[in-house]
Amino acid sequence: MKKITMLVSGLVLTAGVSLAQTLSPTVIGSAGETTYGGSISLSWTVGEIAITTVSSAGNLLTQGFHQPENGITIGIADPDKLISINAFPNPISENLTLAFSAEKSGNFIVEITDALGKLVKTSSIYVGNGQTQHSISMSTFAPGAYLVKISTANGDFAKAIKLTKI
Repeated sequence: MKKITMLVSGLVLTAGVSLAQTLSPTVIGSAGETTYGGSISLSWTVGEIAITTVSSAGNLLTQGFHQPENGITIGIADPDKLISINAFPNPISENLTLAFSAEKSGNFIVEITDALGKLVKTSSIYVGNGQTQHSISMSTFAPGAYLVKISTANGDFAKAIKLTKI
């Protein structure tokens, strides 16, 4: 009888502890990026090539490891302002090169933050029509993870790139 009482008590305690857990959306992926455009953000990670989504009565289950929080409509507000930005090398030892491919010229704001979110560098650059490259010296930065946010001066386009300084 004592063993049964202990077993039932253990099961009740385990059930209570497991119900007390909460989950928050977290992604751990080998590669990925987040891009911001006005009030829209788009996140992607490298993962499964085929996934299944099942929904019923307000529940949504998506197979894979990058699951949406809410239904999001994604679109391009103005196709005439197509911009492509690449950053290299990654990891960085001395200089970061930003390569722009833009159909229209304009001013961009580059903000570099460290892993704690502290703004360590900000600059404004002019990007001409077509292919443009800009170099940013990171030789004085401490080794670690950095986030480079590149946005237009009017805020209608932004891109965040994760970098590692060695």
